[in-house]
Amino acid sequence: MPLAAFGLYVLLFKVSHPYNLNPDNILRNQWLQLVATGGAAWWVFGGLATAGLCGLLFQRHVVPQGWLWLPFSLLFVGASWMIETRYTLVPFVLFLALRRPEAAWAERVTLVGWIVLSGWLAWNVFDLRFML
Repeated sequence: MPLAAFGLYVLLFKVSHPYNLNPDNILRNQWLQLVATGGAAWWVFGGLATAGLCGLLFQRHVVPQGWLWLPFSLLFVGASWMIETRYTLVPFVLFLALRRPEAAWAERVTLVGWIVLSGWLAWNVFDLRFML
């Protein structure tokens, strides 16, 4: 399955929207331009996308029908030529609401990781180093 997911990334992912080609100080645009040039960034982004898709496919849900949210989300987000961060908020929130919590230690490790990442992002945004 990871090979199929990475194959989809190779075939379908393109950085072609004109707004994504405007670097300014927007972190997302800078990262996408780096990915578009190829090299290590392209492999890292593809690996993260592959791991994310595989993780979502094997997510346990609190209700048996929770798996239906994944194809709906892919259609919802993938229907846009350029994906703004705000488009992904609703699917992410519903994934979190529908998922079955894992072991307590895994939840704590994940929470600490998100606290560190969000703190770093907020600090850099408030320091005007970049925008999300």
